[in-house]
Amino acid sequence: MKQPLILYFACLALIVSNLSCMPTRRIAEGEWFYLGARVEFKGDLPEQPKKVRAELLEMARPQPNEKLLGLYPRLGIYNAFAEKKKGIGKWLREKLGRPPVTYKPELAERSRLRMEKYLKDNGYLQASIGQEMEARKKKAAAVYEIHTGARYTIGSVDWPKDSTPLQALLEQQQPGSRLAPGKPYQLSQLEEERSRLARAGAEAGFFQLSSENFFYYLDTALAQHQVGLYLRVAPPPEGGIFRRHYIGETTIHPTYELGEQGAGVRMDTLETEGFKFIQTQDFVRLPVLQRAVLQRQGELYVRSQQQKSVNRLLGLGPFKFVNLKYQQREQGDSMFLDRQFFLTPGLTQDFSAELEASSLGSNSLGSALNINYTHRNFLGGAERFSLSLSTGILTQLGKDVRFLNSFDFSLEGRLSFPSLLAPFGLIRAERAWQARSVASLGSEFERRATQYTLQSFRGQFSYQWQPGSLHQHELSPLQLTWVSTRNTSPAFEERLLANPRLRASFGNYFIASVAYQYNYNEQKPQQREDYL
Repeated sequence: MKQPLILYFACLALIVSNLSCMPTRRIAEGEWFYLGARVEFKGDLPEQPKKVRAELLEMARPQPNEKLLGLYPRLGIYNAFAEKKKGIGKWLREKLGRPPVTYKPELAERSRLRMEKYLKDNGYLQASIGQEMEARKKKAAAVYEIHTGARYTIGSVDWPKDSTPLQALLEQQQPGSRLAPGKPYQLSQLEEERSRLARAGAEAGFFQLSSENFFYYLDTALAQHQVGLYLRVAPPPEGGIFRRHYIGETTIHPTYELGEQGAGVRMDTLETEGFKFIQTQDFVRLPVLQRAVLQRQGELYVRSQQQKSVNRLLGLGPFKFVNLKYQQREQGDSMFLDRQFFLTPGLTQDFSAELEASSLGSNSLGSALNINYTHRNFLGGAERFSLSLSTGILTQLGKDVRFLNSFDFSLEGRLSFPSLLAPFGLIRAERAWQARSVASLGSEFERRATQYTLQSFRGQFSYQWQPGSLHQHELSPLQLTWVSTRNTSPAFEERLLANPRLRASFGNYFIASVAYQYNYNEQKPQQREDYL
């Protein structure tokens, strides 16, 4: 049976190899098998020519068929099973094969334009690219002849000069600009500068300011191969000048559901300490929501503080969605932003149970039960309570053996509060995310028939906080552990005497400790990573 299989795969490999040597076998009349792109620099070479060549070739479309040792294996598979409509041949063609790639003039022209734009965006303002097809025996390559010209550098940068409030901000930001005379002109740096100025404006009260409001005029009539940059600011949509905004009224909807404003829905309204709460029922205590929202009425609008407020409200736990909407309002000669936070409650309780059964050989049977319960609004203040119970037994069947060989039981309860319960304000967490204080208490019981009984209790109080999405801190100033070993058999005592390391694990002791844990995580939520 093995020899026919070996012969079959050998013949198949030979057929694929032969067809790989004939890439034009299924090329229609008037078409050309595409060999790929070639870049040829004419005149002066650009800076870092190898890097520029590689990036230009990356822009060329289409991508040619893959080659391996001078052959086209995937193309060979496609040609070998091109006529198969079903079965293994069709599967091989679709999964492992690839049809022949042909030369497309429109794609070559599009690639030429992309390459030319890339060069001009990186300072080669006089770059020009010619493209032609190099054909022979139904095979064609795209050849790009590139004249880069000299690379332009920044000769001067002109900033706006006026008496508007935004002008003062631009003067503060000017020393931090990466656009300086003598540096190569790059469009990407202009885009970064626009974004930087927009972020700075949003942190200084300019609510309407965005990167689209900044633009540059270019002057190439300076000294040879230099460009002058003139930064200008487009006015806001309604005209006039950009004005600083201040926090106005803040309204929170703690029980918001789509359509809750409809007729027949009774809404309760409460105003306290500059906040207005509109809800259908009591859900989370209002002071907890107040503490989660940053900035108060009359403070200068800071965009990052608003995003932190949304993060903190989500971090409380009971809410599945948090939306923030603004309403601009002019009062006197000042502009205010009235905020509305719409909080949509999620499921506050989770319960799960798992039952496991296993056979370990030697006539042994095992079973385990795991129960988990979570409440995300345990005391009405976004406290998170969780209870975990786990138990398992191992039985052994046969003569002269105990039916119950081992028994395990563990119970742990955790209660976390949405704040740092530290005396005298000794710990002040960064307010980007919701900090929590966590208290936990657990116990484990382990009984091994004819060997020992092990019982332990542990208690812990810790603080958890995040300065940002990448960093997480956990400080446990109090950790208590008590372990007791009882009912040890003489045979087990002999094992302990013979093994000091094992004996250290089965003593009677009480431990008090302090712990600190730091986590760094670059994994982005809802982003799929492919690992080899």
